[in-house]
Amino acid sequence: AAFSSRGPTRDGRIKPDLVAPATAVPLPLPQGAEAPGTVPSGTDGYVLAYGTSMAAANAAASLASMRLPLAEVLEAEPSAAMLKAFLVNGARELSPGQYGEEDLEISPSPNEVEGWGGLDLEAFRQVGSWVKVLDDREGMRLEESRVFRVEVTAGKELRITLAWSDYPSLPQARLHLVNDLDLRVIDPDGNAYYPNGRNSRDPLNNVERVVLDVSGKTGDYTIELKARNVPFAPQPFALVAQVY
Repeated sequence: AAFSSRGPTRDGRIKPDLVAPATAVPLPLPQGAEAPGTVPSGTDGYVLAYGTSMAAANAAASLASMRLPLAEVLEAEPSAAMLKAFLVNGARELSPGQYGEEDLEISPSPNEVEGWGGLDLEAFRQVGSWVKVLDDREGMRLEESRVFRVEVTAGKELRITLAWSDYPSLPQARLHLVNDLDLRVIDPDGNAYYPNGRNSRDPLNNVERVVLDVSGKTGDYTIELKARNVPFAPQPFALVAQVY
């Protein structure tokens, strides 16, 4: 929505992480009840509501619906980082925005308007797209690394997201990322790709996503993780890779 708050933060972190519908959301209204702040919907028994409360409730419902399927696959309750990794990985691109290409409102994600995109569970529901799902509770210590390989045999797009629940920083800190993990992806030809549209590692965010066009580019893709700076160790993390 045009009136939504925009990022980034003072230290350059990407915010918001995601966006969800917050305008003209239909809500059921019992007969005789009042709903301040809403407007008539034109349909009996419903009103239209606006604001962050609508977006937050939408996101909360989506997260709740993800828990059981993930728990069955992981054979454990998914961490907050795991849920966030899936939501960011499957986020729907909103560029160019509501005004179209001629009046670009939103650049390609991630950005300060939509974060990594609009909340969309369609990709999450495609279990066949899950090529790597890891909820690492042991975590990594300083300079430790992890390497994973995923085979791409078909599909158009490979998406990989690393997320972790960072330790709280001091309010007066210049940079608020405390534990810094890095993601890098190597394609079958040896080309390296960095997250969040960058040409090098991301030292600011605790969510890192790489999106690659894999049309006609089958083979093994290597996912490299490294604990660049971990003053509060170990740092648990979640990793999601999907092919669409």
